[in-house]
Amino acid sequence: MIDLSEYENWDSGDKAMLIGLDLTDLAPLVFNYNPLEIGYSRNAQTKTQATSGKPHPVYCKTSPAKITLSDVTLEGLDTKLRCEALIGWTIPASSSILAEVMSLGTELPPLMFIWGPPVEGFVKFVNLTDCSIKFTRFTAIGIPIRAKISMTLTEISILDLPTNPTSGGLPGRGAHLVRQGESLPAITKKAYGHPRNWRALARANEIEDPLRTKPGQYVYLPNTSEFTEEEV
Repeated sequence: MIDLSEYENWDSGDKAMLIGLDLTDLAPLVFNYNPLEIGYSRNAQTKTQATSGKPHPVYCKTSPAKITLSDVTLEGLDTKLRCEALIGWTIPASSSILAEVMSLGTELPPLMFIWGPPVEGFVKFVNLTDCSIKFTRFTAIGIPIRAKISMTLTEISILDLPTNPTSGGLPGRGAHLVRQGESLPAITKKAYGHPRNWRALARANEIEDPLRTKPGQYVYLPNTSEFTEEEV
């Protein structure tokens, strides 16, 4: 399981950042200056269907949310290295030799975009699906020391995050970021398909009242094999 606890009280100095959640990622990428604009979009896909001779749109599905960041700035002698790390997040983790040995799969690396507190600000689990970099300042010998970046992040569910194959943990374990108004039964239905397993969630997280959870906290999702007979 990916351990997110070390990031819960992260002090970024109010800077926006991207954190790689794969085992091959070493450090968060902190923006020197926060984004000037953040776009947030999601579209519903429909198809036309005729009923009683009259065509009307019928809902099919809703695409994942897209987060667009404009004019993100990186500065310093390590600007090129950080830009290369950023571009690396647009490539599936399995393209690296280390990732192949660790069987990390062929999905894009999961990231966490953070700026501000979880509820009022941005804490999003994403893939980097588009990235454009323009180097705008150099040293006398040609080392880039400033870059302007625009990027698109595609939101993913925390339930889709990969597990840690070297942790020795049971498969299927995970975590869920509690949102405003969510209860344990609602989280359980999303994670396991039925709200009746909320007792297992309450026990695993030492929560006494299943209807009272804090927005912004992480709830540990145990594997179903860890449920007791009464919790199934």
